[in-house]
Amino acid sequence: MLYAIDITVPGTNTEERMYALDFIFHEMMDIDYSIRTDLSTNDYVIGFAGKRIVIRDHFFSHHPQPLSYLRGETVPETVQFTRNPFIPESDIPVVYGNDEFQISENEIICGIDIVASVFFMLTRWEEYIIETKDRLGRFCAHNSLAYRNHFLHRPVVDEYVEMLRRMMGHLGYTCKSNKHRFTVKLTHDVDRIKRFPTLLSGIRQTAAELIVDQTFRKSCYTAQTFIGSKVCGKNDPYDTFDEFMDMAEQIETRAEFYFIPSHKGEYDARYDIGDKTVGNAVSKIQSRGHIIGIHPSLNSFENPQQLAKEKARLDAIVNSRITGGRHHYLRISIPQTWQMWEDTGLQYDSSLGYHDVNGFRAGTCHDYPLFNFLTRQALRLREYPLIVMEQTFSKLSPERMEKETLQLLHQTQKYNGCFVWLWHTCNWDTYQWAPYRYIYRNTVLNIFK
Repeated sequence: MLYAIDITVPGTNTEERMYALDFIFHEMMDIDYSIRTDLSTNDYVIGFAGKRIVIRDHFFSHHPQPLSYLRGETVPETVQFTRNPFIPESDIPVVYGNDEFQISENEIICGIDIVASVFFMLTRWEEYIIETKDRLGRFCAHNSLAYRNHFLHRPVVDEYVEMLRRMMGHLGYTCKSNKHRFTVKLTHDVDRIKRFPTLLSGIRQTAAELIVDQTFRKSCYTAQTFIGSKVCGKNDPYDTFDEFMDMAEQIETRAEFYFIPSHKGEYDARYDIGDKTVGNAVSKIQSRGHIIGIHPSLNSFENPQQLAKEKARLDAIVNSRITGGRHHYLRISIPQTWQMWEDTGLQYDSSLGYHDVNGFRAGTCHDYPLFNFLTRQALRLREYPLIVMEQTFSKLSPERMEKETLQLLHQTQKYNGCFVWLWHTCNWDTYQWAPYRYIYRNTVLNIFK
């Protein structure tokens, strides 16, 4: 039976608390609820039909002033793994809180601060206060709490929600059937548009691999694809759009292609968005009903004017409004880049994956509305967290890639999430990536069997 849900929360940091609670109850559980604040309590009390679940507040009550939690010492060094009768896995990591757990006929008391832990993972404020970045200014997975404590491969936020759902069920609340269904989002960043723009370029690349790299097999592979594209009527090795669309259509979904809207002469421009080859690719994608998105250039992640200019360029090329995409090199600044996308009118982003390790960077395999923790406002912009990128496996064996990809896929399926997979269009018909192609092809074609 469904009852009205009444939630009492402490009276500080209300915007942050309500964002996390709305994700839990509205986004994930699809449950209507009411909230009231109470300055006299340090607990979250979830009440219905004379029953209640008490979630201990172990975080925000210690930082009552707005934004006072944004300090390095507030990020835990380690997490505790605990067990209780309601967790969906063998244990559960506790970002904030402890292993206190009490069960009685009408009440459950939980020491895991689910609200603060969910807020920590979704908003990624950890990445704002930890200053260590790579040469491109990116936060690395190796510096994250999830990686250091061995739970990056787990959608821990979804585990928290499932644990709470089970606690409510134990007290007699029958939750609605899960509104989420497993889906897949096949995305492709278009970093390069043509490998052999001229005859001379093909000859130079083949010779360089033979003489400079001294790799005979690689040189032969390059020569074969070069001759095939220039003499035998085959596609250029970077023109892989049809193959990716074919596979997407076989599982009745649409492939997404994210183009860099650069012009010649601009920093890191590898093709001109106005080039005829780009126009042909765009027409091909649109004619088959697939999706075109934006892949903003390397230096646009902190430049709102550049982002707006690039979006306008791509809008003009596709003759419609672009609604989402992913940043080049996954180069983002949290939360500034999110705010830029919101202000530019974009509706979704899929940049939230690490460049060095695959996994659940935001702790969830579901799309969700973002939150600017500096302005303390929820955004309309939705995030589709990137779970697997092929480039992360570039120095690992195909066997290792297949094993890790399937593990993350199965976790996403278990929690009815959206499996967001990135495979660059230029990393397909090349000597390096040819041994890996079977993984993508076989996995995609069997994904719903």
